[in-house]
Amino acid sequence: MQLIQRRFFCFATCNVLLSLFSAVSAQGFASIESKLRLPERYRYERVVTFVGLKPGERHVIAELEGPGCIRHFYTSEDSPRRNFILRIYWDGEEHPSVEAPVRDFFGIHHPVSHYPINSYYLSATDNGGFASYFPMPFSKSARLEIESITGTGFRITLDWHKYLTDDFDEKLRFHASWRQESQGPA
Repeated sequence: MQLIQRRFFCFATCNVLLSLFSAVSAQGFASIESKLRLPERYRYERVVTFVGLKPGERHVIAELEGPGCIRHFYTSEDSPRRNFILRIYWDGEEHPSVEAPVRDFFGIHHPVSHYPINSYYLSATDNGGFASYFPMPFSKSARLEIESITGTGFRITLDWHKYLTDDFDEKLRFHASWRQESQGPA
């Protein structure tokens, strides 16, 4: 009988829960954009901000009035730790539809400074830059909030479309949640 060395594994996953991903055909994955009913006329808008935060402090980094759709979200962070929690609320929700550590939201799940990701919807560069290209539509409002765990600064660039119509009937919303699981011996 062999001695099995018990190891403790702690891993975290950010589950991007998109009802949009159910759009898989027999031919393969259909793009999310092809499933959304978004107006054609819009005004491009950008939010660029930097905030210095104390440990445990929350700050609203953007309040967007809709109808609209977040098209690009960029931030940079040098530390391999989970320094910030991102929360996004759609259309006046009381509870966030997105709640995840920033690095996990962008696909960096392990405590390393970086590793390159280059996919259609997520990008992570070796200089600590993270980008999301998930379309995130909303009809009335979007509120992005950041919570600092360690008390450092946070920088974002947010590109979004402000639709020039009141006739916005897209019901799909982006959702992401984070869970941490500690797995011991079976």
